[in-house]
Amino acid sequence: MKPSAINPNKDIITRAEGEEAIIYNPTTAQILVLNPTGYFIWRLIECSQKTPEDIARDLSVVFDVDLQTAQKDTGVFLSLLKKNGFILP
Repeated sequence: MKPSAINPNKDIITRAEGEEAIIYNPTTAQILVLNPTGYFIWRLIECSQKTPEDIARDLSVVFDVDLQTAQKDTGVFLSLLKKNGFILP
């Protein structure tokens, strides 16, 4: 069974600054500053129906890292987003 696509919290406000961004959750008042890798993942979440596996695969290709590292980093980042209400459970 294929995992579900990640659903962003539609209330999140994103402010891009070049290859980086700031995201803000008005419900929890949480702010995250995203580096280029985090912002890349955030854009995939906002603009497409990607699963964690899809994101890790894209991250591996674009940032030229091995798939295992991309999977681990993606999982850690998604956990942070979920914990702070940026993505829906």
